[in-house]
Amino acid sequence: MNNINKYDNKCAIHKEHDIKMICATCKVVVCVECILLDHNGHKFDRIGVENSKEIFELLNESINLFKPLEDKHTENVNTITEVFKELSKLLQIIEIDKIKQLVTLYDENKDIVVGNFQ
Repeated sequence: MNNINKYDNKCAIHKEHDIKMICATCKVVVCVECILLDHNGHKFDRIGVENSKEIFELLNESINLFKPLEDKHTENVNTITEVFKELSKLLQIIEIDKIKQLVTLYDENKDIVVGNFQ
C-alpha cells in the first residue's frame, strides 16, 4: 500500500519522540516515553528486519481500521455542507420575502401620506 510512505517514525502519542521499539506485550510500536509511562514491565523487541513484517501488518491493520472512520468523517462533512447550503437558500428566500413585505408596507404608507397632502 503506497500510503505507508506518508508516515514517519514519530510516536503517535508523543509526537516529539521517535519510535524506538515494539512492545511485544501489546503489539504496538513505542517511543522511550511510552516505554517509561505506559508499558512499564512489558517485553520489548528491537525494530529490525525480522519484525518489519509484523510492523507492516500492524500498520496495514491500522490503516484498514481507520479507513471507515475517514470515510464516515468525509460523509459527515459533506452532509453538513449540503444542509447548510439548503439552509442558506431558505434564508435567502425568507430575506427576499421580508424585504418585499417591507417595501410594500413602505409604499402603502407613502401613498397614505402623499394622499393626505393632496
